[in-house]
Amino acid sequence: MRKVVAFFPAHADAAAVDNELTTRDITNFHSIDVSSDFEEQIRQEILLTSREGHITILSAFLGALAGVLMVAFLLNNREFGQVLSPFLANTIYSTLFSGAGMGLAAGGLLGGLYALSRPLPQDFSGYTMLVIYSKPEMVRETKEIVKKFEGITL
Repeated sequence: MRKVVAFFPAHADAAAVDNELTTRDITNFHSIDVSSDFEEQIRQEILLTSREGHITILSAFLGALAGVLMVAFLLNNREFGQVLSPFLANTIYSTLFSGAGMGLAAGGLLGGLYALSRPLPQDFSGYTMLVIYSKPEMVRETKEIVKKFEGITL
């Protein structure tokens, strides 16, 4: 299932959109009236459908790689290695496990913060947000229905 996030202005008829989606057998969707306190949910819905999701995943993996390299360097360094090696057992498995864990946490956090800090393309107060899950072959048809009713897809 592919997710399509659509916003409809106040003058658009939500019932007509609902009927059109039901007629075309795109029945797995829900609508949310957007107000200022829904901004976080809007950001999450947009995050999961846009490039920022890829940025979060990429930064998590790069963080994991950096974490592994950092722990390997510290274990091979004479001063730090003598202190850290009893805690990390000084094996390749512990280096991979602890370094990747720390790196994934840091990279995922930084990538997520970057994605959530991006400004929204416009103010969606007063709009109705429709989250539509459709089959991959019906995504184009879903977007055409949204455009037909003056909706915006992100």
